[in-house]
Amino acid sequence: MSAERRLTKSTRSHIRKLKAHIRHEVGAPPQIDSHIWSQVEEILRLTPDYSDNYAPYHAVLKEYCQIRVEALGNPAKLVELNTIFRQKHADVLEKLKPVFGKISAIIPKIAI
Repeated sequence: MSAERRLTKSTRSHIRKLKAHIRHEVGAPPQIDSHIWSQVEEILRLTPDYSDNYAPYHAVLKEYCQIRVEALGNPAKLVELNTIFRQKHADVLEKLKPVFGKISAIIPKIAI
């Protein structure tokens, strides 16, 4: 009996891109790659005040991360999605501003 090997990084990347393409073709809403979000969340948890100030806004942070990943390399789409996001979450933008900057800096480093 042979042990299953882990897929290569390029194969995993290709699979993620295919899934995103299929979701786009079917018209399903895009979902954040769980691998990317878990890495972002792991880095954010290292922030000293994460549990007190940012953890209660987990859903907002995840949505922002999803926007950044979805619009990566497409500035026009980023502006459009950010405008909608700002209108939707106007009440917490100032409080979460520092963590938004961190997410924006992390995404290009870990996204494919």
